[in-house]
Amino acid sequence: MDIVISSESSSVEQPSASKKSSSVEQQCGQQPDIQLYIQLKKMKTVAISLKWKMPGSTGAGNTEVLSLCREIGVTRQQFRCWVYHNKKKYA
Repeated sequence: MDIVISSESSSVEQPSASKKSSSVEQQCGQQPDIQLYIQLKKMKTVAISLKWKMPGSTGAGNTEVLSLCREIGVTRQQFRCWVYHNKKKYA
């Protein structure tokens, strides 16, 4: 954060808003909202196929969960937490 404090006056200058650019947009070339929508849609599809219950680490659906997590870039624990917090909303 660029904060400049002038010794002559007691004003604080904030950086301009035009300098902000999303690193996600620069890296991926898509709008972050579109990527988030696609990610949530894929997580919801897998959660519905699992009937909103996470399989054990050696369970039958674990390979599906791990492949989804690799594809969308989240950990298994993040997906598990998302399922737990969203099953009442979507189910």
